[in-house]
Amino acid sequence: MMVPASIMILIILAAIAVDSAGLYLAHQEVRNLADGVANDAATIALDLDAYYLDSETIEIDPVRAAEVVEASVAQWQADAGKSTEVTSFSVVVDGDAIEVSITAITDPVFAPAVPGGNDGVQITAVGRAQAVAQ
Repeated sequence: MMVPASIMILIILAAIAVDSAGLYLAHQEVRNLADGVANDAATIALDLDAYYLDSETIEIDPVRAAEVVEASVAQWQADAGKSTEVTSFSVVVDGDAIEVSITAITDPVFAPAVPGGNDGVQITAVGRAQAVAQ
């Protein structure tokens, strides 16, 4: 009687471990996306007109930064094999700094099989970058 119960407990613990690892990896993936997108936007969306007028003025164009972030997120989302879906993102530009916040939903592997388990888990990650003249 104890052996079947022990096996069931081991299976449940293994399922929890797999779901926890999957959620951790999904969070890392979204955090890497936010950091990479912020870096891309800080590089590509530099306001070159302001820089060429005054070489000490480094600013990020907020409109261009939002376009870069949108395109990068769409490209990331289009890659095959993603179990994580970006639901929203925001871009905040402050002079030469940019902050990108991304919210995504990921699906755990085993949790939906358990009554009351989550069908999707929300992940939020923030990436920051600053443009620097060299």
